[in-house]
Amino acid sequence: MIVSGGVNIYPIETEELMHGNRMIEDVAVFGVPDSECGERAHACVKLVYGASETAKSILDWCDGKIAKYKLPREADVSFRADDFPRSDAGKLRKKELKQMIVNRPKSKL
Repeated sequence: MIVSGGVNIYPIETEELMHGNRMIEDVAVFGVPDSECGERAHACVKLVYGASETAKSILDWCDGKIAKYKLPREADVSFRADDFPRSDAGKLRKKELKQMIVNRPKSKL
């Protein structure tokens, strides 16, 4: 569960919605630290081969299907070409994926 500004966000709701987009092969939603709200939603997305979606186009597709506060901001959608880290049993290692996102170098621009 993500607690953002006192509101509870259940990542599974957003993940299930985004999995409904035929351009998305895999998605993981989790909370990342936020100085104002405590946490904010972040979506890590793997597109199907050949798809060229943007964060904006994915969020536009989600618009009206789920409450806006349950969606990440455009800047909080990241894309991966590689498969997500999974256990031998196939379970998503969300904590490992989250650490990759939180620890990535920040742009100076």
